[in-house]
Amino acid sequence: MPTSPRFLPCAVALLLLSFQQPAHAYIDPGTGSLILQGLVALFVGAAFTLKTFFREKVRPVIDWVLRRPRPAPTPEEPADAKKD
Repeated sequence: MPTSPRFLPCAVALLLLSFQQPAHAYIDPGTGSLILQGLVALFVGAAFTLKTFFREKVRPVIDWVLRRPRPAPTPEEPADAKKD
């Protein structure tokens, strides 16, 4: 008999999965809408992450390789400075 601590949970899961019954269920419109919303959020989040990664990590390397000058940061005025 195997002595692995994962053997019993795996054996129980295999036993339960081998005696499945039909569910006779459906996905209602609310659940389908939630799944669609999750997929859209996944793609938008991935696009934003890739854009941020490209802007912060990859673009400076490309600028360095192509010897492009990096734009100088603009000095900001203090918030309490008065304009005449």
